Amino acid sequence: MKYALVNNLREEPKKGLKGFCPLCNDEVIPKVGQGRKIPHWAHKNIRNCDLYKGEETAWHRNWKNQYPESFQERIVIDTQTGQKHRADILTPDNLVIEFQYSPITSKEKESRERVYKTMIWVVNCVRLKNDLKRFNKNKKYLFQAPDERSRYIVYPKYINKVFPKDWISCEVPVIFDFAGELINDGKNKLYCLFPMRSWYYEVFEISCLSFISSTKKSIWINKYEKYINDNRSLN
Repeated sequence: MKYALVNNLREEPKKGLKGFCPLCNDEVIPKVGQGRKIPHWAHKNIRNCDLYKGEETAWHRNWKNQYPESFQERIVIDTQTGQKHRADILTPDNLVIEFQYSPITSKEKESRERVYKTMIWVVNCVRLKNDLKRFNKNKKYLFQAPDERSRYIVYPKYINKVFPKDWISCEVPVIFDFAGELINDGKNKLYCLFPMRSWYYEVFEISCLSFISSTKKSIWINKYEKYINDNRSLN
């Protein structure tokens, strides 16, 4: 957890501060200088009050830091259960971006997509070397669309050969990050997989900087709605 409430203000962890969790109001303590772990707040008595959240990595923090503080770690309430969850990023357009480093179950994916509704997954594909090897070996199955250089079509029989199989059945866009920590390098590309449309999948190649810029504003939301309606590009 990057932010806790200190005197009712959101603060990052620093030695000597006493904070409270924005979700459960329990006391949290700053963890600073803990070996190679990034500075964070930890619950004093319980491990984590948000069932969606695990240990945050430098990759998570690097991505979150690309967005304004006001977008980071915002509370979203499950309207069915009343439970509170801490979204990695929540934009003013109510777009949630979740950065996922470790594997999670299909049940949890479905739960987050239900609660967050308008959301995007950003998945780390550097953690496991096989993900990157598979992608590089099977990029040939990304068939370039004739009308747009950045749009590709993938047929269902090939999709498992290109992307991690655990992420191809999501009902929301999934961004595969093969760049790792090199987010600010304009040369690095992300690959956005959209849910299957009739008999094929569509993949869009987009730079990290373009993705960040478009999601900070209303550009992504507007273009995604157009895509859903008339299959136009996000670029």
